[in-house]
Amino acid sequence: MKKWTALLGILISAQTLASEPRLMNQAPDGCKFIKQESCQTSRSKGVLRCEKWHKVRASKAGANVIVIVTTSSQQSGGAIIAGALYTSNETTMTADYYACPTP
Repeated sequence: MKKWTALLGILISAQTLASEPRLMNQAPDGCKFIKQESCQTSRSKGVLRCEKWHKVRASKAGANVIVIVTTSSQQSGGAIIAGALYTSNETTMTADYYACPTP
């Protein structure tokens, strides 16, 4: 029983990896545009967070390709709290989602 449960877990993980939307510079020919979404965050590692956010959103929309349209990050001055300087990093990333034929 444990072997089957472990095997099922591996198969589900492989399926998830295979179906995760890919980040590309441009959509290949024959792809259908689904929608455009924009992520905004003020948390650290904003670009990575937005890429992850877009992968989840694109997957829910039925897309398998993500094309980043614009990315901007701005750091603003912060406050000194207990002797440490805290700054704010605002990241915005806009991406197009596409459904493309699988090879």
